[in-house]
Amino acid sequence: MFKQAYLRDAKVPLMIPATDIGTGDVHIFKSGYDADFVRDRNVRLVDAIVASCSAPSFFAPAKVGNYFLCDGGIWANNPSLLALTEAVRRLQVPLDQVRILSIGTGVSLKYYSLSQVKWGFARGWGISKFIDMLLNLQSLTANNVTRLLLPDGNYLRINFSSDNLHLDDTRLVDDLLSRADHDFSHEHKEIVGWMSRSRA
Repeated sequence: MFKQAYLRDAKVPLMIPATDIGTGDVHIFKSGYDADFVRDRNVRLVDAIVASCSAPSFFAPAKVGNYFLCDGGIWANNPSLLALTEAVRRLQVPLDQVRILSIGTGVSLKYYSLSQVKWGFARGWGISKFIDMLLNLQSLTANNVTRLLLPDGNYLRINFSSDNLHLDDTRLVDDLLSRADHDFSHEHKEIVGWMSRSRA
C-alpha cells in the first residue's frame, strides 16, 4: 500500500514509536514537521511500520539505517500520552485545543488469582500472563494521565476487554474483527459526537 513513500511525504505530522534494542532506548520515527527533524526524512514508511510492529519472540528485529529496532508497544502500547506531549511541546498547540481519538487493540483479562499466585515465574506467574499485565499497565497509565490532562470530552478511548486474547494466535482474527464491529456499533454515537465536536 505504501510502496516507496517516505516519512518526508506524510501530509500531516506523523510519529511511529519503536524500541532501539542496541541501546535499550526509545526510538520515535517522525515525519518532517519540524526543521530539526533530519534523521527520518529518508526512511521508507513501510520500514518504520515494520520496525514498530516487530514484536519480540514473534519477529526478528528490523534494521533501519544503523538501528536495530523492535515493537514500539513495549513502551508505547497506548501512544496517546506521547502524541499529547508532542502536540503541546513541539507543535505548540494549547492543551485545551488538543483532541485525541485513541483506538486500542484489546486488553487481556488474564489476571492472577490471589488464592493461586506464587512468587516467581516457575511457581505460577507465567511469563505470557506477566507480559500481558505489564503491557496493560503501561497502556492504562497513558490512558489515565492523558484523560486527566485533557479537558472533559477531548479524549476518547475505544478498546475492548477479553479473557481470550492471544497475541500469537492468528485463528482469532475473525473474533477480533467481530469485537471491533461490535464496539463500533455500540460506540457509534459517541464517536460521531466526538468527531462533530472536533470539527467545531
